[in-house]
Amino acid sequence: MAPLLADMAFLFSSGRVLMWPLLLGTALLWFSLGYRSLRLKRGSALGVQELLQRRSAAAGPPAEGVLTRVLDTALALRERYSGDIGRYLDQELRPALGGMS
Repeated sequence: MAPLLADMAFLFSSGRVLMWPLLLGTALLWFSLGYRSLRLKRGSALGVQELLQRRSAAAGPPAEGVLTRVLDTALALRERYSGDIGRYLDQELRPALGGMS
């Protein structure tokens, strides 16, 4: 551990003014990446039918997000076509996904 600290001290003394902003920027970048990864919630434990039922019964303001756009598109397809809507999903969901597919 001591050689590592000695090497770090040498780098900071030879880098002078430039090293402190680099260290601060690196720490800020890693903190923000970690914070964002902790704040993002991936997926849902609910099934598709449950998500569709909850979205169709939602009375609040429309939420903005990919999942909301996909559910709204699927609900519109379910109202427009009777029976299996699986063959229409690829064509109709491509704009809702915003180029992610």
